[in-house]
Amino acid sequence: EVDASEAARRSAKLLALSRTRSIVKSLWPRSQVKPFGSFVTGLSLPYSDLDMVICLPKVFKEAPADAPGALEGRNAIKETWQQNLARGLQAAGWVDARSIKIIARTAIPVLKLETRADPDLGLPSVSLDISFEGPSHHGLDANDMIVALTRQIPSVRALVLVLKHFLTKRGLCEAFTGGLSSHALFLLVARFLQEQHCELDIGALLLGLLNFYGDHFDPRTTGISVGRRCYFSRQYACADTAAAGSPGWDGGSGGVDRRHSFAASRGGAGA
Repeated sequence: EVDASEAARRSAKLLALSRTRSIVKSLWPRSQVKPFGSFVTGLSLPYSDLDMVICLPKVFKEAPADAPGALEGRNAIKETWQQNLARGLQAAGWVDARSIKIIARTAIPVLKLETRADPDLGLPSVSLDISFEGPSHHGLDANDMIVALTRQIPSVRALVLVLKHFLTKRGLCEAFTGGLSSHALFLLVARFLQEQHCELDIGALLLGLLNFYGDHFDPRTTGISVGRRCYFSRQYACADTAAAGSPGWDGGSGGVDRRHSFAASRGGAGA
């Protein structure tokens, strides 16, 4: 029953992706709509959103166009792309028009909406997050990094899914409302696991992670780098400077223990 429900939800997301592409193509014929995030990396929960990014050609226009089909680049739609897309989605029968919401006061503006359930096809309603490609949008780049890390550290998937469910049920998994984004959660888990013994079980790792980030890690002074496999002092511009013995670096004054786990704190292997 669970597998059937998950299969129906995945089918609903694939159909929503196809329908969104059709609407976007009607507005910007040379655009591309690409999925990213947990749907692609395999870290999605049954009720997770489907993240999409719209990639537009690089053309330069001074004023935004006002006719559908004429908008062919980000520079042409700096002020109106969200409104144009929202208008096109409102007219689609498969979209719950009341759910359309534009989150503009974020680093990456997002258009959020929900699809209508389709009883005839047996498809549930799904939530969509649609953004536009830009210099600060790294969703597509993150896909490859996350897939590679989940292969290197198999336990990262289980911990991310457990914590993601925990945060979502408490309304703490949305960055724009003050919570922790899924990507930030993945980085925190991956960085912790980079320092752990591979023989520890998931329970010991989970308790160790909660203990470490809850009681030992101070985000006000310390940052993490998964790529460099290190913690660093946030008062310095790069980890190389911090590694020279600055306060807050691993092993230094006020630093954090790099190999901290529940099992290690008990002086034995995971139960």
